[in-house]
Amino acid sequence: LEGSVFIGGAVVQWLRDGLNAIKASSEVQALAESVPDSGGVMMVPAFTGLGAPYWNADCRGAIVGLTRGTTMGHIARAAQTTAQAEFALEGSVFVGGAVVQWLRDGLKAIQGSGEVQRLAESVPDSGGVKFVPAFTGLGAPYWDADARGAIVGLTRGSSVAHIARAALESIAFQSAALLQAMSRDAVAAGGAPVAELRVDGGACVNDLLMQFQADLLGIPVVRPQVIETTALGAAYLAGLSCGVHRNTDELAAQWQVERTFLPTMSRERAAALMTEWEHAVRQATAR
Repeated sequence: LEGSVFIGGAVVQWLRDGLNAIKASSEVQALAESVPDSGGVMMVPAFTGLGAPYWNADCRGAIVGLTRGTTMGHIARAAQTTAQAEFALEGSVFVGGAVVQWLRDGLKAIQGSGEVQRLAESVPDSGGVKFVPAFTGLGAPYWDADARGAIVGLTRGSSVAHIARAALESIAFQSAALLQAMSRDAVAAGGAPVAELRVDGGACVNDLLMQFQADLLGIPVVRPQVIETTALGAAYLAGLSCGVHRNTDELAAQWQVERTFLPTMSRERAAALMTEWEHAVRQATAR
């Protein structure tokens, strides 16, 4: 789910530029801490309306709960509470499930996307083949727009089944590289490492891919009963807006697990495979 809050940290800028309560945004914490609490003051910074989950473009900002004892510190405290920041890490993989479409439309290796798992499972592994699907460059965490696709590690014994397996595995390799980078950033910022991966979209119906993803990451991969999260999220936002759903807690309670894939591969083997993948990426990005 993605939601838009129209005014977040900008409320601190308003304290600085509108009320002249502070000279710099960095001073707001000291001003807010000059009082033990907001003294019952609450601020709704609807300067341009309210975003999710309210979606009201016509409402305007308000400061309520003022008394004769209210000080600028109380207002700053209320503003800081309103503007409490929450962050989400996002990474873009340019070609994920679309690599299966290329197997179908480009190589003509399969007639339908649903056939790829059976073809990939006809061999025990990729036979050392690595597929870097940099058809339009590489996204996070590599960020190389000039990279181009490569299939490496081919031998005389390589078959279309090995290529299909390597294509599926490329989705997991790219996701693993991205999740590992995100986990490092989260830990560096004082957060917790990624404990589980919740998946969605058409590719997640592939059990072989989901198991390989769990093996590479060493954490559970959880597939929900409803895999079209984007469409579901749009419906949820509409439901919140018109009162069908009361709050996000109600929505969270509706989320249900269809299957959890637990890692079975040793961490040493997973690390060796990631090393092979990174070597293949270097080959695809060589100039």
